[in-house]
Amino acid sequence: MSEVGKYPITIKIIKLICKFYVHLLKSPSRIVQEVVNTDKALAAEGFPSYYSYIERIFDFIGMKHLLYMCDTYEVSNQVEFCLEKTLTKLYDKKWISDRILFSSNSKLEFFSKVKSEFEFAEYLDVVKNPNHRAALTKVRISAHKYPIETGRYRKLKREERECPLCCREIGDEEHCILRCPHPFLTDIRCSITARLSSLEGFVPESTDDMDELCYLLKNKDKEIMHLTSKLCFKIQEIFQELTC
Repeated sequence: MSEVGKYPITIKIIKLICKFYVHLLKSPSRIVQEVVNTDKALAAEGFPSYYSYIERIFDFIGMKHLLYMCDTYEVSNQVEFCLEKTLTKLYDKKWISDRILFSSNSKLEFFSKVKSEFEFAEYLDVVKNPNHRAALTKVRISAHKYPIETGRYRKLKREERECPLCCREIGDEEHCILRCPHPFLTDIRCSITARLSSLEGFVPESTDDMDELCYLLKNKDKEIMHLTSKLCFKIQEIFQELTC
């Protein structure tokens, strides 16, 4: 979901639950109000009820003080207005804190380097070729066929996940896309990097391979996006054939 910048459906569900409660409070029906009051009484006595669940939600999002005033029309409107904003803000904060933890997770370490903001990834709109777009996505979220991932599925230790083409290094994203000396990959790499280098806005920030790879994968220049996705696709094809 991070690639498309969409919040989890849980947020929508919580929002609808709370909005329905506010809707009940606004109801002019005496029967509805009696039901609400009975539900509150059950919650006060420690019984599980709809209202006790609402209390936990409002407490979690830091809006419990408004819950006790929701029976006024003005405050109920305020709750509806603030609810989604509060939930998304909490999720943004959690995403940032979780991203820090990603760096210590071998599976998510690479993703934490290429995804620094919770937002829609522009390449999803810019890269029109579906195969190239999918290949770029797979690299960014580590869902590719490079040895660093296929070796994980086979329960191999990280140091045992060697590139099958050169057998010199671990076949991670840096190696497969930028470093592997095998002719299959150097031919692809040279043809595309030559075009990248000719672009006016192409200025890698560092000579470090990881920095250069992140520069390519995070770049928002449209032409760089197209060429990077093409590079990912062609290299992905090589390793796809090796795993068939």
